[in-house]
Amino acid sequence: MKAVIVDDEAPVRNTIATLLRANFPEITVCAMTVSIAEGYEAVMKHQPDLLFLDTELPDGLGFDLLKKLSPVRFR
Repeated sequence: MKAVIVDDEAPVRNTIATLLRANFPEITVCAMTVSIAEGYEAVMKHQPDLLFLDTELPDGLGFDLLKKLSPVRFR
C-alpha cells in the first residue's frame, strides 16, 4: 500500500511517517510534500492508496487539492 503525506509542517510529516513505519510496515510513504501544487504532482506520479492531507497549506486548503483530484481514487 502506498501513501502520500501533504503537510506544511515538517514535524507533522515526520511523525506521520514514523508512526506508519513503526505500526504499518505494509504502507510505504512515497512522498512528503508541503503544498497543494507539490501534493498534486506526488499523487499523480505515485497514485497512492492513502493520502494524509493537512487542511490549511501555504497555497490554499487541502480541500482545493481534493477538488483537483476529483474523483478521488484513494482512501
